Amino acid sequence: MSERWCEFAVYSDPVSAEVAAGLLRSEGVPVDVLSEQPSPGMMESFRVRVPIELVHRAQWVFANAQFTEEELAFIATGRLSHDALGESER
Repeated sequence: MSERWCEFAVYSDPVSAEVAAGLLRSEGVPVDVLSEQPSPGMMESFRVRVPIELVHRAQWVFANAQFTEEELAFIATGRLSHDALGESER
């Protein structure tokens, strides 16, 4: 496998990037997560990269992932919905 990596996704928070990376790793796709802050005070981003030869596989993994509405909301916002929380967690 070559050493060339391709940017697969960009997230604004580390949790979302690690969720995406974990999904890809669980399906055998090597992942590299880079934290980037262009300059002080600018928003930090988290780039998920995969080997260029496995981009198609990574796309397939995401296209076939079965996410619940709560999981999609968490990935998008980093927050759990009140419906997903149990009574003891409220």
